[in-house]
Amino acid sequence: DGGWSACDGASGPEREFCDGADNDCDGATDEGLRRPCGSDEGVCVMGEQTCAAGDWGDCVGEVAPAAERCNGLDDDCDGTADEAADPSLEPDRSRCPDQGVCAGGRARPVCEAGAWRCELPPDYVPVECDIVDPACGAGALDDPTCRDGVDNDCDGLDDENDAYALCRDHPDFDRVQSGEACFAALRGRCGMNGGTYECVQLAEGCGVSIDCIGATFPAPERCDGQDWDCDGQVDDRGDDDGDGFGDCPGLVDCDEGAADVHPGAEEICNGVDDDCDEAIDEGVLNTCGACGPDPVEVCDGVDDDCDGSVDEGTLNACGACGPEPAEACNNLDDDCDGAVDEGLPPDCVPGTCEAPFDYPSEGGRVTGTITGTATQDGGCRHVGVDHVYRWTAPTTGMAEITATGNFNPISLFLLDGDCEGAEVACDYQPDPGATNRLSAPVVAGRTYRLVVGHGNYRGDIALRYTLNLAPPCEPVPEIPGNGRDDDCNGVVDDVCGDGQLQGAEQCDDANAAACDGCERCQRLRHLVFDPAAQSQVVVPDTADAPLALQGTPFTVEYWGRLDDASERLDVQRRAEGNRGWGLTVFEGGVIGAGYQRATVRSEGQVIVGTGWHHYAWTWDGTNTRLFFDGQQVDEGAPDGDELVRDVSVPVHIGSFRDADGVVTLYNKGAIDEIRISSVARYDGPFTPARRHTPDGATLALWHADEGAGEQLVDASALEHHGAAQSVGWAADDGYGRFCE
Repeated sequence: DGGWSACDGASGPEREFCDGADNDCDGATDEGLRRPCGSDEGVCVMGEQTCAAGDWGDCVGEVAPAAERCNGLDDDCDGTADEAADPSLEPDRSRCPDQGVCAGGRARPVCEAGAWRCELPPDYVPVECDIVDPACGAGALDDPTCRDGVDNDCDGLDDENDAYALCRDHPDFDRVQSGEACFAALRGRCGMNGGTYECVQLAEGCGVSIDCIGATFPAPERCDGQDWDCDGQVDDRGDDDGDGFGDCPGLVDCDEGAADVHPGAEEICNGVDDDCDEAIDEGVLNTCGACGPDPVEVCDGVDDDCDGSVDEGTLNACGACGPEPAEACNNLDDDCDGAVDEGLPPDCVPGTCEAPFDYPSEGGRVTGTITGTATQDGGCRHVGVDHVYRWTAPTTGMAEITATGNFNPISLFLLDGDCEGAEVACDYQPDPGATNRLSAPVVAGRTYRLVVGHGNYRGDIALRYTLNLAPPCEPVPEIPGNGRDDDCNGVVDDVCGDGQLQGAEQCDDANAAACDGCERCQRLRHLVFDPAAQSQVVVPDTADAPLALQGTPFTVEYWGRLDDASERLDVQRRAEGNRGWGLTVFEGGVIGAGYQRATVRSEGQVIVGTGWHHYAWTWDGTNTRLFFDGQQVDEGAPDGDELVRDVSVPVHIGSFRDADGVVTLYNKGAIDEIRISSVARYDGPFTPARRHTPDGATLALWHADEGAGEQLVDASALEHHGAAQSVGWAADDGYGRFCE
């Protein structure tokens, strides 16, 4: 047809083979032909062959199989390690010695776990080791010992790695031999299972160690009655200070910072709860409730040793502190030895001025007792046995002198110089319980005799008296408004500043002759009580009972007026059992105050005639004092335990509440300006103020200026208002006015 026919008999290109021919017809022979070779079993690693000139070359990089050795590896790469290991290939490792018990080649090498060992014949009987390893005598045929210097295990070494030999050479081997307990000294659970020291074989080639086997070791403490931490203390969990007590119930240590503080410790006097019983210093305080030995009683008017007695064993024969007084010529037993004027010169005559007592020149208060027999009639110059005081006036002026006896008439007079000197002033009160008062001009530096005597009585007497002497007035310029006669002219505040009183004026009432500045004159008002009407004022106490006056200093004071000797005034807070406090003006002109079994009282009648007087009673925490018109009339040391804290106890004004808490007596008289304070406002003579202003120490202040109504208003911040029951309200120009 004009075309080529098929190419018959030709061969085309194909995949290249390693046969020395150009199979793929690319002009190159056996190019690029490679194949893996060898094995990767065991330690073998496969390599690679390359084709060249129609033949495969060497297996490059191959790790080929080798003869099997005893090394734990598959050396011949047949999938099994150490099978049919050939000992001849490792003579140094597989040699079984033929000396000692192994002579004659009785042991043969056996590969086991990658190591050669010498295997003994089947007829070998093992010899037990007495320390650790029962196979330490391996290879012995005739009962050898493990420490016989023989190669019992047929390894060519005598006693090598023998557990006993290693144990024997250990520095603590003596503990194993002694069989001593590891923790014999431990306590608690550890002491019950102390364990023993034993040899423990370590891994091959590491020797042995001596360990404690079978011991109970310390563990964290528990609260179950056992000593888990083995310190000898049971249930001391959380014991930081090492005293054996921690936080276990019933054994709680109240101070983990002090080892001497814990339950059961001895309580000592240190202000600490040593035994953790929630009480401090119990059973170790002295009788006064303090640490240390009981205080020694000293003569100071205080129960120093807290035994309930004051100054016991320390008073002198006269029952006072200090040495016994010296005997003086005064018809008295001064040294309290039962004899009068003994040991004195023969010219000592009772009742004379031979041995007068010195009176302090600055004035003051003294007490005494007149004893003996009165034989003369009354009168200033007619007295019985007397006391004579020698006094030197410090300044020129008017001396105010008072003397109060105990319900017996006394005489008081002042002599210029000695007993024969001229009489300067005299006051004789024939009535029992009277108070003598005299005012006499004195000259600075001159000595006077102040005589206190007894008159208008015949027979034996024992007269107690109190003598008060105010120092003479020393003139200074008048100070307005201080309530004093500064210039000693007998007139108080006769000069004044703006808005103050002058002279005898009641208030600044626009009189040109007086001071100015007062807008109007306010009359003072007061309460009047009538027993027929059962009038009184009842003041309830508040929740914290401040009017109980318990345990702190206080002052109770008021102005009062009695129109005859049968009248009485009461301001009191008395509870059942006759406990509480009260300031009372009794019938007969005697005043008293205090608590049950702890009272102060004037020595006889102090109120003479009618009119307004000021009464005050204080306690400074130690002593209580009673004042009449600013002058102290008695003092004492009350027992504060008699006060009552109960808020249900009210203050009664104008009535008397008995021991059963029942009002049994209603007052007759007038009262005004009643003040109760939380401080002792007076400790010496003072001029009573007619009107008070509340301050921080005022617990209650009743001015009684309402003039009408059923409430007595408290001007203090505490508002102790009282219920006025059937009281009368009155104004009294004689008592005074104030400027407002």
